[in-house]
Amino acid sequence: MMVLLSILAMLLYFYSLYPAAVGFSQDESKHELPENFPAVSLVIPFRNEEANLPLLLQSIGHLDYPEDKLEVVFINDHSEDAGMDWLKQSLSSLPFSVQLLETPAASEGKKAALRVGITAATNPLIISTDADCQFHPGWIKSIAGILQHEVSLLAAPVKLTAESSSVLHSFQAMESAMLMAITARSIADGKALLANGANLSFHKSLFEQAEALRRDEKLPGGDDIFLLEAALKISRQSVQFRASEALTVSTRAEETWNGLLNQRTRWASKVRFQADRSGFVTQIVAALYSLGFVISMFGFIGGEHRFSATIMLAGKLLIDYLCMQKLLPRFGYQVPLLHQLLASIIQPFIVLSVAWRVMFGSYQWRGRKYGV
Repeated sequence: MMVLLSILAMLLYFYSLYPAAVGFSQDESKHELPENFPAVSLVIPFRNEEANLPLLLQSIGHLDYPEDKLEVVFINDHSEDAGMDWLKQSLSSLPFSVQLLETPAASEGKKAALRVGITAATNPLIISTDADCQFHPGWIKSIAGILQHEVSLLAAPVKLTAESSSVLHSFQAMESAMLMAITARSIADGKALLANGANLSFHKSLFEQAEALRRDEKLPGGDDIFLLEAALKISRQSVQFRASEALTVSTRAEETWNGLLNQRTRWASKVRFQADRSGFVTQIVAALYSLGFVISMFGFIGGEHRFSATIMLAGKLLIDYLCMQKLLPRFGYQVPLLHQLLASIIQPFIVLSVAWRVMFGSYQWRGRKYGV
């Protein structure tokens, strides 16, 4: 019986991941724009990002887009460092129009800051990102070309970078690649399963329509997933995920395991409030699978179900390896085989730790503590 359950679990695991990994593709086609480029507002909320702002401004300065067609909107979310002062002194280096705004005292969080920035934005196309990101010079041009062709909301990849090649960073690279593939597949299926606000673009009119449908005002997170959910209700056919080198945004990986757990808890805690229950069901299934995997591992310590445990371990290692063979090269990730194996074993323990925090704990983010 245990052997049969192990085989069924591995078949479910394979079906949930491998088709998304195989189906993920990079679209390197060039999107031609008319001579009159559309006006775009790049909206960037920030909190305590003093260390990242110099690289951010440098990356924005290298964007290949007409200076009179791009507006950059910065929104300070009650920063406690000197980032705001540094920005005031440095914005003259940008060739584009700039707004520097403050989140009202009565509001806080990225979601509130985004609302301030999008409301103040003067252009009809909005691109939202984070202050710790870097961009391809053709990023804005590629996005604008897609949004002009019957696309109301565009989700695109976020790639993680790190200076070292630790197991932590390898784990994040593998997980990030898989999450991008699952995001692409779920959006194609019309489901608001995943999204990343560090690379999300949309028409301002869509955002205004979505505001009337959203019911997440009191939640600290979810600026991305709840907008995606509303956009799919408004016009499923006009919501897309597209991937290419030019469309990909880069951001730094977490430097500690605790930082990773805080980040994943923040992501996972918002899903249960979605009207679309597919994300919540996926989380439950992932937690149950992870619990079964961890329990089965005790079979290697003298348990009587050693053969079923072997099926679970070998099956997961093989499936993860096959998925990564498809995905890692598409993002330019180089992960040693040993790290792949270790990350594959660690992953269920991370899932259970995050599940525990979501149910009974809290998380910290940008100097704030949130209960879940």
